[in-house]
Amino acid sequence: MQKQPLILLAILCGSFPSPTAAQTYYPAGGNWAHRRPTQVGMDSLMLAEAVAFARANENAAGPDLREYLESRFRDDPYGELL
Repeated sequence: MQKQPLILLAILCGSFPSPTAAQTYYPAGGNWAHRRPTQVGMDSLMLAEAVAFARANENAAGPDLREYLESRFRDDPYGELL
């Protein structure tokens, strides 16, 4: 079995960019592109419902889980976080 054709094939396949790599979008910091939901194939009514649901069911504990856990278990014996 000759390994040279396989090695050459592996090198050639790895040297061409994939078609999806050219379409990946990475915005510069604070410079996001804005699109309407319909421009990206989304139903604007369903999106509005999803946002309303997320806002209505937001976690009351707050965004800082460590702060919440420390306050929740402050009075428990051996309640320190590891």
